[in-house]
Amino acid sequence: MSAQYPQPTAHRILIPEIFHSDATGEPLSHCVLCEMEVYRSEKKYHIEKAIRYNRKFDMKDTLFEYAICSACYDGMVDTLSTDSYLKMLGYFSAHAGQFMKVRTKTNEQPYDVTHQLSTCFIKDINYRDCDEFQICCQCEGADVLLAMPPLMLSDVAMFEINELLSPETKEELDRFREKLNGIPPEWRELLKDRSPLLV
Repeated sequence: MSAQYPQPTAHRILIPEIFHSDATGEPLSHCVLCEMEVYRSEKKYHIEKAIRYNRKFDMKDTLFEYAICSACYDGMVDTLSTDSYLKMLGYFSAHAGQFMKVRTKTNEQPYDVTHQLSTCFIKDINYRDCDEFQICCQCEGADVLLAMPPLMLSDVAMFEINELLSPETKEELDRFREKLNGIPPEWRELLKDRSPLLV
């Protein structure tokens, strides 16, 4: 049920270090739910990271990070109630113009993923003006697929998306998160009030 956009000519880049594990410095290699190997396979998957930004010291601190295979990702999308799904679809559709600007930038040479992730694709807010933000990308093996470009979502946009979710959807997502493998207990609490980047 995730929002669909027209697909440009697909191209890819190696997964940049910003999407590597902060804990190990290595690529995230397994699905956080089913533990399937994704990095050394031809399977499609998503990487998501939530980052807290300290404005005073200009420092970033990763709150949580994980890779999730397409099958488990689709399962998470399916937990959305019809009402929540339609509201989220409307929200992202309303900002499709911003998304297409991001898509256009992926055709620039050389492609600067760090610059791409510095600004919220919905609210046009720089990460330095956020207390927290999330980044995500779609991958296949060791590559990021630029047909669905890497995105940053500001805390302002995250709050608006979370407000669209029905109580039933929030409960389902909480149950879904309880199944996450390898996520420390303190990260589970952080995940509780955050909506995943279902785009």
